[in-house]
This record gives sequence, structure tokens and C-alpha cells, in this order.
Amino acid sequence: MWFPGIDKLAEEKVKNCLSCQAASPKSPPREPLRMIPLPSAPWKEVVVDFAGPFPSGDYIMVVTDEISCFPEVEILTSTSAKVVIPKLDAIVARQGILDVLKNDNGPPFLIVMNSNTFPST
Repeated sequence: MWFPGIDKLAEEKVKNCLSCQAASPKSPPREPLRMIPLPSAPWKEVVVDFAGPFPSGDYIMVVTDEISCFPEVEILTSTSAKVVIPKLDAIVARQGILDVLKNDNGPPFLIVMNSNTFPST
């Protein structure tokens, strides 16, 4: 199929299409992936974050092991340090002492790290 102006129309469509630009060979090269080193043992380095609030007003705290990706999930009524610390203590009691706790530096984690609940590395 052809009609007058088809080339210009196709060029404009591709120029304004985000997916077309991403797939273009003229797009800048992507940064190569860099793998982080694996921890020495399970439950030595973990990642923690919250989900919520849910309609019930509750939050979910998810603590995930870096090696196995095994999650420990706790339901919380608040994200305050007063609520978070006992839940983290229970996880440490089950899984062992952590070397590194990775988080987004939210307020409860700043207090947790200053409370000497977890050893610093």
C-alpha cells in the first residue's frame, strides 16, 4: 500500500513512539549488568520493605534472604519502630544474626539500626 506522504507519516510515527526509540539501533548503549557478590551464608544479608497500608489499615513487612529469596512476612498495625523492632527480633530469633539489613532508610529502620538490635559490619 502506498499514498502520498506515507514516508513522512511513518517517520513521524516512529519518532514519537517510545517503544520504537527503545528498539532503535541508534539508541545509546545500555549500562552492563553488574552482579553483586552473594553473601557468605543464608540469612546473613537480607532486604526489608513494607507493603500497604491495606484497606484494613494493616501493613505487611517482608524480609527476604539475599541467597534463597525466602521471605519472612509479618503483618503490622503500624510502621513505627515500636512495632517493627519486636517483629525483626522474632525473625532474627528464628533465622539467626544478620550481617547486613538492606532497606530504604525509612524512619523505623533508622531507629532500629541505632538501637543496637543488629550488629554493625
